[in-house]
Amino acid sequence: MQRFLRHHPLSALWAFLSLIAAAILPFGSVASAQSPTLCQSNEFFNCTLGISAPESVPVGEPFTVSVTLLQYGNCDGNCTIPLPKSDFCASKTVVSLNVYQGEGPGTTYSSKVKAGVARFNVSVPAGGHWSLDAYVAHGEGNPNCGYFDDGNAELMAVVIPVGQPIAPCPDNLTCVQTASGTGSAATLIADEGTTFTPLFGDNYFSSFAESGLAPPSSDFSSFAASALSRRANGCDTPADPDGGVLGFLHEGGGSKTIVFALRSDLVTKGIGRYNICWQSDLQFKQRDGTLAPLDGTSTCGPTLDHQDQPCYRGILPNCKKKDPAKNPGPCVLFRSRGQHNIGYVDDDDGPGDDLRGHSGYFGVRAPPGDPKAYPF
Repeated sequence: MQRFLRHHPLSALWAFLSLIAAAILPFGSVASAQSPTLCQSNEFFNCTLGISAPESVPVGEPFTVSVTLLQYGNCDGNCTIPLPKSDFCASKTVVSLNVYQGEGPGTTYSSKVKAGVARFNVSVPAGGHWSLDAYVAHGEGNPNCGYFDDGNAELMAVVIPVGQPIAPCPDNLTCVQTASGTGSAATLIADEGTTFTPLFGDNYFSSFAESGLAPPSSDFSSFAASALSRRANGCDTPADPDGGVLGFLHEGGGSKTIVFALRSDLVTKGIGRYNICWQSDLQFKQRDGTLAPLDGTSTCGPTLDHQDQPCYRGILPNCKKKDPAKNPGPCVLFRSRGQHNIGYVDDDDGPGDDLRGHSGYFGVRAPPGDPKAYPF
């Protein structure tokens, strides 16, 4: 429903006189008049830039970075709100984005904003930590739109083997990615304030090699070399038997989402026939509705706090409710297939589908804790 404004007679008269005054100004005066904007030069910057980007990306794969023009709001603390689309600078500003590693000069991209947002198609050539610096140089695009505080962000680039599928990280969420090198990958997503140290290995029961309770120094570490996981509590050999068992150290009290990805040559049956084997020091409900029994191991690791606790192991049920508060898990959110190296697509096909040439994706919702898991 449209809303029409009622103008006070004096307001209408003032608007009319203003139009008359503008009409009789010399042409040169009109040309030099500044367009209205909240981001003009003054003693304090009124505007800033906000970067939206994933926290983890594969090396060499393109990803999108969005930079939003923001104005500082009237509230306690450093709050910001998007610049109105009607603002002159919301369609005229040219934003620069410098992507660099360490002290290097990096690569600089430029993009003109549309409706207050500039978008960049970016990739990084090497693994490790990368920095993103968004800025507007005075004089770019229009000299009246150069007064913004810089925006900054950090991300981690990981080396993913050629042909290995992996689910992407969503923007602005705690997220890490890792690959086994033997056909498995995992993306771990959680609330802000959570940290992960992911580990792929070939043995479901082994703990850190010579590391005790401390996380490994590398982001990609293997469990101690040993025989394949033995079958127990309905769990069978991992789909990736050479290194497809995921364990991780999880710091933070929030729940998490884990997305496993299997290389296409490891997907040998219908996607609906795959299950997730789960081991944890916290008892959980299995696929058949019973509580998971003890798996007979003496310790449950690797974990930060529960190395000496007994372990429970079983097959995860499907998540029956979308609301994590009503169904915190652990449970299987989805099983899907895809042909692309990055990303996944929802798939509702039943068991027995011909999935040759298709990679497999398996989403798991999990409560706090440091379990181990694998698809089989």
